[in-house]
Amino acid sequence: NTFGVNGITSLASFLKRNQRLDTLNLSGCATMRNEGFELLVKALHESPIRELNVTDCGISNISALKDVSLPNLTHLQLSSNNIGLDGCKTLSKWLRTTNTDELRT
Repeated sequence: NTFGVNGITSLASFLKRNQRLDTLNLSGCATMRNEGFELLVKALHESPIRELNVTDCGISNISALKDVSLPNLTHLQLSSNNIGLDGCKTLSKWLRTTNTDELRT
């Protein structure tokens, strides 16, 4: 899947306006990378999204999560990305500051 940054940029404008989408599966978008992930989560800020799958998307930096609120998120799939120790720390901090009663990663 070569959706990539250009595809995410196009998708972002739709996501910012959409109030019904609750599941988004972009797994395998290996060309998304960090820039695309940042655009994606910013576009999803305060959205009704409940499930987000970005498995195997070439992501190594998830620091963009620090700047967003995803209050309805119950499933976040980040597997097969190389987020490393820094990513784990970012995720841990984000989980402590967000509504995580039902979130499964």
